[in-house]
Amino acid sequence: MRRTGVGAWLVALCCPVVGAQDIGFGHYGGDPGGSQYSPADQITPANVDRLELAWVHRAGDASASGKHSLEATPVLADGRLYYVTSRNRVLAVDARTGEELWRFDPDLDPDGDYAESAARGVTLWRGEAAHCPLRVITGTLDGRLLALDAATGRPCPDFGDDGAVDLTTGVGNVRPGEYTITSPPARIGDRLVVGSAIGDNGGVELERGIVRALDARTGEVLWTFDPIPTDPTDPAFSSWEGESARRTGAANAWAPISADPGRGLVFVPTSSPSPDFYGGERLGDNHYANSVVALDIRDGRVLWHRQLVHHDVWDYDTPMQPKPGRH
Repeated sequence: MRRTGVGAWLVALCCPVVGAQDIGFGHYGGDPGGSQYSPADQITPANVDRLELAWVHRAGDASASGKHSLEATPVLADGRLYYVTSRNRVLAVDARTGEELWRFDPDLDPDGDYAESAARGVTLWRGEAAHCPLRVITGTLDGRLLALDAATGRPCPDFGDDGAVDLTTGVGNVRPGEYTITSPPARIGDRLVVGSAIGDNGGVELERGIVRALDARTGEVLWTFDPIPTDPTDPAFSSWEGESARRTGAANAWAPISADPGRGLVFVPTSSPSPDFYGGERLGDNHYANSVVALDIRDGRVLWHRQLVHHDVWDYDTPMQPKPGRH
């Protein structure tokens, strides 16, 4: 379905009988597990009909092509909302008034033709650091992971290369605009876990959907997980016939990753291998693709996986954030 680009905007509603609550909403989906649950209790069946428009904030990301739309879920911390537009402009807004406090533009190529145009949100990290004790972490359509100072919107100089880590390295031959970061990273403690979105119907030997864990302070890559196993000792390797696991690409995690801090786990939703609609070059079940994969946050080791579609030739990606059970 084509969308008409009318610009990214946020709307806030308020109930006139109660004041504002700042309960925190620092992760995509509300918490590391993406439960989408909020303990806020001011809006009830008894007063929901009295909600009124409080403010509107417009980001100004209009697109005549219709390829851009706002898909972000804002996060909340210290009375500020943080969100990102489909052109990866990051904004901080006063949650009570809608006043724009700062914006950061990552200077994407305005003529770039990207396989995806989504940006689903940002992740917050708070900790002791020489710079940026509260950080806004987000990915870009040209394959970067950014860390910004939540107070000012300026890049954090001690994260990667002046606030950015290039995630296009080490994933194979990257085609312009086909390797993108569209979902915010999951966070456990000081570790960020991020996947990618790949245009997976362009051939066989495409970019590989490697998942990485990075240090939230420095941007250092701590471990990697490739959903297409190339080690013959990996139990999943035998589910790829011949040398297909060494040739194909994708099987990437474009949907948000979730986490269980108590158990030290991250849950990765993977997609179809390349090419997505033809399986003749990758016979077998193709394990770890089209799956939910549980990884140990310490080293990226696979603890278990459940494949939802065997040998996918329908592009049936795992399209949503896995939801760990409440405990």
